[in-house]
Amino acid sequence: MTSSQSSKKFIGCVFGFILIFAIIGIPFFIILLKNVVTASGWQQWHSFFSSAQSIFIAILIEAFPFVLFGSLVSSIIHEWISTDQLAKWVPSNRLVAVFSSGLLGLLAPVCDCGTIPVARSLLRKGVPKAAVIAFTLAAPIVNPITLIATYFAFGMDWKLTLVRGLCAYLMACIIGCAAGGLKKSQVTDPSYSRAELAATSEPGTTGGHVHISLAGRFSRITDHILSELFGIIGFLICSAAVAAVYQVYHAQHSSFGQLHTGVAAVLSMMGLAILFSLCSQADAFVARSFAASYPPGAVLAFLVIGQMTDLRNLFLLPKTFGRKLAGKMIGLCLVLCFCLGLIY
Repeated sequence: MTSSQSSKKFIGCVFGFILIFAIIGIPFFIILLKNVVTASGWQQWHSFFSSAQSIFIAILIEAFPFVLFGSLVSSIIHEWISTDQLAKWVPSNRLVAVFSSGLLGLLAPVCDCGTIPVARSLLRKGVPKAAVIAFTLAAPIVNPITLIATYFAFGMDWKLTLVRGLCAYLMACIIGCAAGGLKKSQVTDPSYSRAELAATSEPGTTGGHVHISLAGRFSRITDHILSELFGIIGFLICSAAVAAVYQVYHAQHSSFGQLHTGVAAVLSMMGLAILFSLCSQADAFVARSFAASYPPGAVLAFLVIGQMTDLRNLFLLPKTFGRKLAGKMIGLCLVLCFCLGLIY
């Protein structure tokens, strides 16, 4: 990635963060300020802000090491493991390929936005759509770094960690078989340009074998880390701020009590996960801040749906798999995740 491309991506991330804050944050804070200031004056507002600030900082401090480490590992994997190698690891039996592809995230830890370029390359190499779908949906959650982050975020709760990983894996495989079928496929989307095909080619190659020095690889890894961090931090900061404010407001008001049980709880947490669009290494820390207010099923729904169908994937999945197939994927994700939230 050139410095020009990095600058454009950084500018795009900044504008995206501003847009998300404007859509989610401004109306919420206006209503909040009105209620708090008219109720008890600026002294209560200062106390409210101090409490929210403590929660906000705690979320960031806990999440950032995992975000940084995840970006580092993802960048190294991106540089040294090509999609040719990943494609070779997919078995020839197409049904077995689906279930094995769902586990590729264990070997190639990537976030949900990082799976899209890999998915496009796998499709171009003739890997069955069902297997690529299973990889795309499961990889961000079965990612070892994500599971470790979930384990520590929830006070070393191995049960929730295993349930999250297992349920996401099974859902991804079911959706892959149901939506994608087991036929081989090639990318036929006309919006998939040559520039995008080049962007998804294997690191270190441009159609043929090109030797890259160790210093060159280090530079590429550094650029990739910065690019990932620019795309993650804005969503993390915005989500942590909203979660912190919500928690303090909920502690002082009981008007949201009806949203914290049954169907309403699951739907509201799924909606928050989609809006927040958090990276897989950070979402557990934000979800943990809601654990005291929502039932475990709603929190689990947040942890699963946020990596399968967030705002970014709503735009990227149709461009990768086509609108019809992406629509099936998103619909199945929502239905299965909703059922999981009610059952757990």
